[in-house]
Amino acid sequence: MKHLLFFIFLLIFVFNTTLEAQDGGAKPKSKCGTEDSTGIKTTVFTIDLGQPDIKSVQNSSKKNKLVFTNKSPIQVKLINGNPFKYRYVLNYNLVNLFFDENLIPFSSRGIEIDKNVGSIDSIDEKKVLATNDEINTEQNKLLIEVNDLKVTLNGYIKSLAHKDELDFDQFDKERKEFKNSFEDALNKDYYLDNQIENLTTPSTLTIDNQKKINQLLKDCDEKLELLMSVNTSIYLYPIDVNGDNIDYVEITLQRTNINTSVVEKPYVYKLWIRGGVKVDFSGGAFISSIFDNTYILTNALDDTGMPNGKKTILRQDNGNYDFGFGAMVNVSLRGGSWLRPSLNVGALFTSNQKFQLLTGLGFIVGKKERFIFHTGLSMGRVSVLQDNFIADNETQYDLGNAGNPPIVDKFKFGHFFGITYNFGKPKSQDSE
Repeated sequence: MKHLLFFIFLLIFVFNTTLEAQDGGAKPKSKCGTEDSTGIKTTVFTIDLGQPDIKSVQNSSKKNKLVFTNKSPIQVKLINGNPFKYRYVLNYNLVNLFFDENLIPFSSRGIEIDKNVGSIDSIDEKKVLATNDEINTEQNKLLIEVNDLKVTLNGYIKSLAHKDELDFDQFDKERKEFKNSFEDALNKDYYLDNQIENLTTPSTLTIDNQKKINQLLKDCDEKLELLMSVNTSIYLYPIDVNGDNIDYVEITLQRTNINTSVVEKPYVYKLWIRGGVKVDFSGGAFISSIFDNTYILTNALDDTGMPNGKKTILRQDNGNYDFGFGAMVNVSLRGGSWLRPSLNVGALFTSNQKFQLLTGLGFIVGKKERFIFHTGLSMGRVSVLQDNFIADNETQYDLGNAGNPPIVDKFKFGHFFGITYNFGKPKSQDSE
């Protein structure tokens, strides 16, 4: 019994020490990830949408694995997406890199256009255009300018559709230049509108030119709105998995080519959880040091070599172990690793059709296909010879007409070894 208590204490100490070591690793303040005033640290996984493969994922905790602590909410950040060429689906939920799928014209979104921004190089603001001819001359210049802006915008957007990813620093610089050119043209149009209102009788040509300018500006407005509505990055809401009996969070990223409608093979990222306990079940084969003893009765002989009616008892040598099959409940520390310890409790059904209780330590090997190696204490009732009998094949006993040795069931402790296989695949949670 002393050995049993010592062994149980040793198991609890080893398991508790390992658990504290994992928890202690999360206490120092991290320079990575995000942290609010309550001290809750969020692990951010950054996925590069320009090259969606396993190497494009970054872990803010500076770990070189796709793992995060169980107490840390996780968040996914998407960068370098190109919405002009691809549509991205994250866990089969559409991730839109535009502010709004139904684009609203730039000038009607509530985004103020500064009428004072930009210069009117070709028009003297102090000059009053008193005739239709003077206005037509300036209108023709503006028509060429706005048409060139429209052609340039169309070509620029088409060029973006051929890129796998966007250089957002360069993209942001270029779209601001387009915005300034548009505001400059809008100021000129605004100036011409004021001059036309001062004419006594605007000509048909003047009116038609102004309509053409307004239509071109409207076309440029929609294209510019498309550029201005692109986000440089997208953050998903943090996911909290603390307390869930799972192994990892699975994130699926898929992209579709907008131009060809080709759906590419999805990329699956398994974000393994480190810390906390995981409970699962396994089954397999075991050997145990406690088993039923078997005995043989032999006739005792007198001095003449004839049976004297008594019996001697001989213990049959069945080896040191019995085998059987059983199941285990495995409590392990999640770590996203190929080898980790576990505490095990289970039952064994021996070859003699008796149950034994098992408890001990195990080592889980593997991540998806898991084998567990076990050792520890075995406990159960076994058949043994009664205490007042000796199985030495010499001591003679008067057993009467008994055909079997005098045995009793006794509860005993021993040790066992075993190997089991995890019944189920690792459990996951789809991030939503």
